[in-house]
Amino acid sequence: MLGVFGRVIGANDTGGTKHLLYSDWHCSVFMSQEGVYVFCDSAKFSLSCEPRQFCSNTSHLFILSKSGNILSFSKSQHLITAANTPPFRSIAATDDELYCISADEVLSVYSLNGFPNNLNTHRPLSMKIKSVACGRIQQGNRHVGHGDLETRTSPELIAALTPVTVTAIACGSWHSVCLTDTGDIYTWGSNEFGQLGCPSLNLERSRNLNDPLFSSDACVNLSALPVPVDLPEDVSIVAIACGSRHTACLSEHKQLLTFGWNGFGQLGFDAELRKMPGRYPHQGASDKVNRTSLPFPSQSELSLSCGSWCTIVRAME
Repeated sequence: MLGVFGRVIGANDTGGTKHLLYSDWHCSVFMSQEGVYVFCDSAKFSLSCEPRQFCSNTSHLFILSKSGNILSFSKSQHLITAANTPPFRSIAATDDELYCISADEVLSVYSLNGFPNNLNTHRPLSMKIKSVACGRIQQGNRHVGHGDLETRTSPELIAALTPVTVTAIACGSWHSVCLTDTGDIYTWGSNEFGQLGCPSLNLERSRNLNDPLFSSDACVNLSALPVPVDLPEDVSIVAIACGSRHTACLSEHKQLLTFGWNGFGQLGFDAELRKMPGRYPHQGASDKVNRTSLPFPSQSELSLSCGSWCTIVRAME
């Protein structure tokens, strides 16, 4: 299922012709009865593999097949190339590097300078790695969870998270989220659009421009340390994903919880004023934890992913 401008729809609602698998600012991947296709610059390109996972950066879309092979799609040249790498089970990318986790939980990092023809790789960590995610690094936007805004050029343990057991991580463009073994989530980074799930200074100030008594003590635009999200008491999270400026979570009872920017309805509801009471429709955003029930059978196995401006929940019945 996917949301189209805030309306949650299923494949049958669109005639069953296409299933959205992945989307970023430049291209999208769809599956139909004919196969799997990449759409970029109004053109359609066929994929010859059965995909397991996607990630992308400014110049490339990377496809991990179910057999563990990696293909790269050049957004400018519209070429699909197979990389001569060993099998992997998970991938993530920045503009400079491709991060790959093997079945035995070894992290390999490939330089994208000359990739896939020149495969320069290194292994920065001796410990086993279960999950990897990548955000964006820009001047003044270095939010890596250490309580400061300094750049880290090598992996460093986040001290604030050592008391908990992290089971999954996700990154947006300027924020990060982690899931613990108790079903709680922690967020850090930019909160300009409420994507951390806590009161946003930017959003609250925009609603109180003419209020001389406005107090910003409880609001933040940025958190340099991981903070717990105040979830409803009956909610335990089992999966997380990040778009560019929004966060999506899947609960054990098959409910979708979202917060952040909603300019394209990626939170699962319309951004109109009458449909966003208590939120910030003039900014197209919400720093509240919004809950959406999903019309899936109880036995369905769900997966959650986000494109830059969309949220995708898939069901395997």
